[in-house]
Amino acid sequence: MVEQSENVPLYIVMGTYLLLLLSVGIFAYRAKRVETTAVSASAAHFGGSYNPVFLILTTLASIYSGYTVTGIPAEAYRDGFTSLRWLPGALVIALAHLLFAPRLRRIAVERSYMSPNDFIKDRFRSPLLTLMCTVFMCVPQVFYSTAQFASFASTLSGLTLGAVDLWVARAMLGGIILLLELTGGMKSVVLSDVIQAFLMIAGFVLLPSFVMGYYGSFGSLGSEFCSNCFYVSTNLTAGECPATCEAGFAVADHCQLSGCLPQVPQLYDYPDWTKRCEMLFFIGGLLFFPLNPHMVQRIYIARNDQGFRLVLMVLFVMPFLAAMPGIITGIAKKTVEGKWPLSSQKSTAFAGMCVEIMRKGAFEYGVVSVLNCAALAAIMSTADSVILGVSSTVSFDVFRDILRPQATEKEIVRVGLMVSAIMVIASFVYGFYLVPADFGTFLTIQNGLLGQAAPAYLAGLWMNVSARSVTIGCSAGLSVFAIMFIYSKSVDDGVLVRYVPDIFWGLGANIIVLFGCHCISPDHDSGDDSNQRWGSRLTQPRIAELMEDTQEPSYWVVPVILIGIVLALPWWGASGDDMSAGAIDGIPEWAVFLMVMTGVLCALGVYGAWTWIPINVAKKGQSI
Repeated sequence: MVEQSENVPLYIVMGTYLLLLLSVGIFAYRAKRVETTAVSASAAHFGGSYNPVFLILTTLASIYSGYTVTGIPAEAYRDGFTSLRWLPGALVIALAHLLFAPRLRRIAVERSYMSPNDFIKDRFRSPLLTLMCTVFMCVPQVFYSTAQFASFASTLSGLTLGAVDLWVARAMLGGIILLLELTGGMKSVVLSDVIQAFLMIAGFVLLPSFVMGYYGSFGSLGSEFCSNCFYVSTNLTAGECPATCEAGFAVADHCQLSGCLPQVPQLYDYPDWTKRCEMLFFIGGLLFFPLNPHMVQRIYIARNDQGFRLVLMVLFVMPFLAAMPGIITGIAKKTVEGKWPLSSQKSTAFAGMCVEIMRKGAFEYGVVSVLNCAALAAIMSTADSVILGVSSTVSFDVFRDILRPQATEKEIVRVGLMVSAIMVIASFVYGFYLVPADFGTFLTIQNGLLGQAAPAYLAGLWMNVSARSVTIGCSAGLSVFAIMFIYSKSVDDGVLVRYVPDIFWGLGANIIVLFGCHCISPDHDSGDDSNQRWGSRLTQPRIAELMEDTQEPSYWVVPVILIGIVLALPWWGASGDDMSAGAIDGIPEWAVFLMVMTGVLCALGVYGAWTWIPINVAKKGQSI
């Protein structure tokens, strides 16, 4: 058993990392004070202008988070190869940015947007619609932030063998986030993201290398000649390593075969229709990921359009690098953990695997210590970005624009800090009720709620539609969601929500009603809607004028990629069929097809991003 004294080097590495974050906070504080002399306090706190390298790293650190670090391994451990849904899911995140970002980015620069919801305010000039979109965009962030807190706590507690209680770990994360935001605002977030992204990418590369090096690849673990098979006793107490036992003993005698994929036969069961639909709607929900407030902020803070074009290209090559390490880790733990001590078996997939690799030697211990910091860094980077995004949206859209129009810059920043504190407290409390294996389910709900704002953005960017039509559509969507939510909780296994999540019924109603109202009464809100900040209302002709000098991406790739993803999912087999006989290098045929299709579609996405030729207009303001 690993004693706490043997974990001292790990604690030293973690302490060094925390000191590095403290240094970032001090530097960001000084940079923010300097910038405050040139721009408003709120712009210095919530905004900025960042070069392509920093922008790529902060975007990656904000997207790939606790869901990626602990959620994917935990889901792979529980569900096996259906966790491969994260590959097309990551692809859809990039695809959605290709759809939203080019126009939203150019408009934001020309109209000097600050709040993530400024486009809705400028385009529709409707306080009610703005408030509704604020709710749709901010409420899901409670789920998102809570997932980061739960992920951080489970990871830290597992790595320290329970020395750090879950509630203590959550309190530590909350304190670090508030300290960084208080000192440097967006600059603290971005600069810490840069460090965290480097660690995270190192973890993505090194972790699967260790796992496959010590335990084998899917091909070797799934082979009929797998040499890793062993019989172990399942009669364990805390701290014990399992004893080997002779082949032929019955399971009733606490002896079972372990160590190879065939010993986990459920991994090869063909997904049933419920699981297939879960995969589909999980992936579909990620189409709305760019509307998370912290992701809209990333679109705003690029130094120029070319910088965000590079971000898009990188996003299209990330799915395999970001998702596969967690999938490999989770399935490997499920396969080989029979020889592990009970403490490692009960740890999360990520934490348990790290602890076992650390036992292999001093070099492994040192490298995995850095990987542990990478895991914690990935979680922290997303948590602070999410909380800052919400505080920006609420302080501008609710406090300044509705509650106190005459608010000073310092008051706006102060309210933002208060909102951040409330988010930290809520995430701390809700973290008691969330476990990593449920992250995928919560992400589906989160993105389904976020999707209620998607019709407003898409219609606003591409159609000459009225605020009235969009508002009625949002109201209908919210109402239908509430009805279906009550139905799903009151009826066991109701057929209406067995395959289609209740939140997507609301989204469908939103879209249908919006377009119905637009067709019946195509009022384009053409009245005088002058605004002190932006002048006349942003209209569709004005958007077209702003995009005249930009060669927009080849948008035809969007439906092609979406259709390709749908066709790649496992629709074609019989539920529950054993697919082990036709496995390719230990991986079921349907899963191999999904992986190959995702790779091809990622390449098509890179082409789509490459066809975007933005105008060479740099964003004004201090750059980093």
